[in-house]
Amino acid sequence: MSGQSLWEIHDQLERVVLEYTDAETGEMLDGFEEAVEALSLTREQKILAMGRWLMGEKAEGDMVQEQANRLTDRAATHRRRFDRGKSYLAAVMEPGEKYKDEVVTVRAQRNPESVWVPDDADPQVWAADAKFERFARIRFEVDRAELKAALKEGREVPKGVGLVRGHHVRVL
Repeated sequence: MSGQSLWEIHDQLERVVLEYTDAETGEMLDGFEEAVEALSLTREQKILAMGRWLMGEKAEGDMVQEQANRLTDRAATHRRRFDRGKSYLAAVMEPGEKYKDEVVTVRAQRNPESVWVPDDADPQVWAADAKFERFARIRFEVDRAELKAALKEGREVPKGVGLVRGHHVRVL
């Protein structure tokens, strides 16, 4: 170690991170890598300092996420109460009724017509019948698992498809 305490090393790195990070998006700005390389630390110190800093960022992010989840759950509770209350009003009010005071207006209105399709309807059967085929859509999607198996087995696949392998860093 270069005679610096862990706090001094952390402070050096954090100054660089704060200077070269977009406060809104968290994106590292141009010059970040060069600024880290310019720190008066060994390569090992830089890597370990960055790892410690990342652990702190993850911990803080986890705490913020926990609070966000708590607030999301709370918001969902309020939305469910709203929906139940609205369902109650829909059940007890007739279309065209309207009540109003200085705070709120409550009005029952008719919805536009919509199409009801039974749960057991089978669009594939419709598509096979010339009279009804226009009511069914066919959707295609890439089967990545099948492509991967074909590539590993040496089978022919569409042009441009291939296997790739990246790498990642784990901070424990």
